[in-house]
Amino acid sequence: MYLEQTVTLNLSLFTNYYICISDSHAHRKLTYSYSLFQIFLPMFHKRHWSIYAINLTLLRIDILDPNPYGPDLPHTVWQDFHKDTVQNDCGKYAFCKLAAIRLATAIQKLRPKALLRNFANFPFHYQTNCPTMAPGSNDSGFYAMIFLRSYDASDGTVTLHLDPTQSAHLRSELLHHLLFHKSNEVKNLHPEVAKMNCRNLGL
Repeated sequence: MYLEQTVTLNLSLFTNYYICISDSHAHRKLTYSYSLFQIFLPMFHKRHWSIYAINLTLLRIDILDPNPYGPDLPHTVWQDFHKDTVQNDCGKYAFCKLAAIRLATAIQKLRPKALLRNFANFPFHYQTNCPTMAPGSNDSGFYAMIFLRSYDASDGTVTLHLDPTQSAHLRSELLHHLLFHKSNEVKNLHPEVAKMNCRNLGL
């Protein structure tokens, strides 16, 4: 069981991203920084969603990307997307590198006394075992949400299989989860929407 906390940061490289910090209940009596073992950073770049999983156990940043690079997307490699050059006031950086630097700096400013390892220099590891969406699909955001739930920090893998031809079912499942989750603050749903709650149907 994990405790998920959400922090919103406004950075010049990306605005209003949600950083999901996972904290083990088993270590809740210890200092926060010691029990922190991963940070999820959803990235929206070139109209495409992916996840940077900052793994403080394996000391690396795993790139979880549903794009089917390679033969299914001719003449494309993941580096074209995540390591394209970005210019800022301090010089030129790979996009993924600059994102890590900005996030590490922001967290240090928010929690200057936290004994959190500086992950700005962690190596990036592109996860080849991630489920991929159909070429040309706009489902990257849905896949990114699934990656958040299915990432295994112990070995940096995504532990599930998704059929890209069943994307409509994936969208329906996630929409149902968001609409009928207990944390949804909108309690008075339209009757036509409310009757779609599978829990009320005994499913």
